[in-house]
Amino acid sequence: MLHLYFKNPSLFKEALTLGKGKHKAHYERLEFLGDRVLGLVIADMLYTTFPKEPEGDLATRFTGLVRMETLAKMALKWGLDKLLITQEEKLRSNESVLSDVCEAVLGAYYLDAGFDAVKKLIAANWEKLLKSNYPPVKDVKSALQEYCQKHFGAPPTYTLLSKT
Repeated sequence: MLHLYFKNPSLFKEALTLGKGKHKAHYERLEFLGDRVLGLVIADMLYTTFPKEPEGDLATRFTGLVRMETLAKMALKWGLDKLLITQEEKLRSNESVLSDVCEAVLGAYYLDAGFDAVKKLIAANWEKLLKSNYPPVKDVKSALQEYCQKHFGAPPTYTLLSKT
């Protein structure tokens, strides 16, 4: 469960408020900010933790640590699914929404408590994933390209068959 103190509780409420229909989701701007804050902190943690690792490997690790599935699991760990303010109950289990709200909460906490506080929060919650050598996630296109390079000495060529 997430235990944070907000000097301005309305920021936390905004991060948890989902809109419906013509009512725009309140959390979206905070999500935008939280995504950038999380990215900077995770990149710094990787750069510091793996000083000899090449950029490509750091990028792969980074993707695994900030991907939707990881953020949704963090949102569940923090109990954000129970705190969502929504009229659509099914959104409480929607992985994409949980991921977005996780970022929104990080953005709200950054605005409320500052960079050092949000950095401590992120480090405390992502350090175990990072230190456990969190398996870098490869997308299928990257995996195909690496396979072709290894087995055929060249990356695959792509041909557009149609466009609709």
